[in-house]
Amino acid sequence: MTNSIFSPKPGSKRIDRQIAREARNSAYELDLELSSVEKVCREGCDHCCYQTTWVNSWEAEEISRYVIEKMSDDTKSIVKNQMENWHKWFDSVSRKSTRESPLTFYEVRQLDISAAENHIPCPYLIDNKCSIYKARPFMCRTHIVKKSPEQCREEPLRDSEINRSELIKKYIYERYDKKKRPIVFKPLPYIMIEGIEVECEKRPMLGFIIGGEDK
Repeated sequence: MTNSIFSPKPGSKRIDRQIAREARNSAYELDLELSSVEKVCREGCDHCCYQTTWVNSWEAEEISRYVIEKMSDDTKSIVKNQMENWHKWFDSVSRKSTRESPLTFYEVRQLDISAAENHIPCPYLIDNKCSIYKARPFMCRTHIVKKSPEQCREEPLRDSEINRSELIKKYIYERYDKKKRPIVFKPLPYIMIEGIEVECEKRPMLGFIIGGEDK
């Protein structure tokens, strides 16, 4: 008879642990490289958390693992409520799209702008802190400003002041086997993370797709 010393939590069996581990290791190396970069970003400063965060399907596996295995039930309850509120806002300002007529890149970009200007928070933001900080998306890790932190409050769409494209290329595109599974980018609240059951009306949208085998 075999004694089981580990009982997977609901949803965890659907996580691709190899991909999650690859994303986690890549994020660790990215953090090491950025540790020497001058920045004014500090704990509790959450202005950039009101911008729409785009997440790729590679790192979504690691976020899912973190939510299922590390997040407390109380925190999950708060995130679930905030996630549903985000979708209510999203549904109120977007058209009813279909698979045949998904939201276009232009429409989604306008929603990004509206979210920032109307101070719509990321559903994972709790008490001015990121509840998935250790597994936060690459977009968040590479959002760095080097001076004038008060400018972030005045400019809700203020961009990062470092070369993000080179870092994304180095730590995502060049690490991930895109032939095995394409990378799809969509807004964080729109990638329904395992471990949080959210009731919402899904509205199809175009996503940035990179890689995949030619058909």
